[in-house]
Amino acid sequence: MQLKSRYILIVNLVILVTMTIFFVLDDYRMQGSHLEAVQRGTTDGVLARPILERIRDDVQSLISPDKQIEQLRMELRTMRDLPEMRDVLEVRLTLSIEQPKVIASLTGESEGTFLTLSQQDWAILTQYTQSSQGETARIVAGMQRYRGKWATRLVTPYTWWAEVAIPDGQQSDAPEYYLAAGLIEVLLDSSEVASYWQSFRLIHLLYVLVFALTVTVFVDMATNRMVLRPLERLADIVRRGEEGEVDTRAIFPTNEVGRISETLTQMLATMKRLHDERVTNLKRLANGVAHEIRNPLNSISISVQYLRELLESDKLSADQRADAQEMLQIVLQQVTELNRITTQFLNLTRPARLELEAVSLHDLLERLVSEVAPQAKEAGVQVSCDFDPAVGDIWLDVDQFRSAIYNLVQNALQAMPTSGSLFLSTRTRARHVVVEVRDTGKGMAPEIQERIFDPYFTTREQEGGLGLGLTLAQSAIFAHEGTIQVRSQPGVGTAFTISLPMMPSGQRAEGA
Repeated sequence: MQLKSRYILIVNLVILVTMTIFFVLDDYRMQGSHLEAVQRGTTDGVLARPILERIRDDVQSLISPDKQIEQLRMELRTMRDLPEMRDVLEVRLTLSIEQPKVIASLTGESEGTFLTLSQQDWAILTQYTQSSQGETARIVAGMQRYRGKWATRLVTPYTWWAEVAIPDGQQSDAPEYYLAAGLIEVLLDSSEVASYWQSFRLIHLLYVLVFALTVTVFVDMATNRMVLRPLERLADIVRRGEEGEVDTRAIFPTNEVGRISETLTQMLATMKRLHDERVTNLKRLANGVAHEIRNPLNSISISVQYLRELLESDKLSADQRADAQEMLQIVLQQVTELNRITTQFLNLTRPARLELEAVSLHDLLERLVSEVAPQAKEAGVQVSCDFDPAVGDIWLDVDQFRSAIYNLVQNALQAMPTSGSLFLSTRTRARHVVVEVRDTGKGMAPEIQERIFDPYFTTREQEGGLGLGLTLAQSAIFAHEGTIQVRSQPGVGTAFTISLPMMPSGQRAEGA
């Protein structure tokens, strides 16, 4: 979860920072654009107002504009060459708001047409004209297309004194006038609006592309650094492990992939060590098997050779017959020994099968002590026994248990080649019998104690030891549902403690 959280956090931070930069720049750009637009609008308004005022003044200065339309048209055309009129596309005049027919225009192309007013614009202009009492400063603005360009449309009313029409047949000493309202429309060139919005869209598109590219680059960098690189390193560890190269000194990151890489490296190192140990043990096993089998085979070979010489003679004397019988007995013993060695090796690869029977533990131990007494006496080792009378008969496979104790006693005697003491004791503890074999020999270092039950591990390779004695002993004890523990101190001695149930579970089930 650590790698996933860090990856998501980094990617989200990159996106957040990039978006923040994008929106800050965009906001700055929009503020500038809006300020420019306002400034432009203000400028257009400043330019448009004198144009409208001049046109209005000229129109209102005419007493009867309906009789001087040509003069108005000429007046507008003379305005086309004025500097302030360079951005003016068209100027249109009408004499009425209700019927806004164009009577004069800057270009002359719109004369005779009608202005298009929305109901809202018409209502505003009419209401303002009626309530302004002759003052007409109100401007209605908007945007529209004119000759393929965007134009700013300004419409303002003006007033003029129109002569009252006298019906036919009537006469009047002096003409009468009334206040009429017309419209002035000015179209200003605003083609920069289209270029502004096109530029604005291009800038936005550029920002989006920069944003997408930035996010892609940062996500790619984060993915490469936090995911791909560790996975490639992990694959390299596996590849090098297949070639037998394991670097346990490498430093890994603290995330999930780093921990997996470290665990995998340690596992490969352990597998390599175990493989090397297996190869070494196989070599040791081969040497041990050859050593163990060589002596019985030599005896068998000598005995068979002697028997062949006896059989070549015509008659066998009584002594020769006796020798032949003795040789056959030796061959039989050596064959039995070879069978024992073979069984011993087979027991390492398959579970031990017990033939349990109720036996006296103390009698078994006393017989074993009697067997090793000559060897102990020769080495100057004093053997002492301390048996608990409360220990009675227990269920054991005599051969396997005796072999286990025998291996422990032999190891103790070999640890005391000149002199020492060997102690055998028993006691009861919670429906279990505890057997202890302790010596005052040279002891063992902690690193040796950790491996003494490993198959083929031995400290007596030069003496022909295979390192199977304690392994077989442990296997036999475990088969009896017991435990075996060792404690040792260099220069002080070693003690093996065996704990056995008084009755194995299988035997209890049969009794039930």
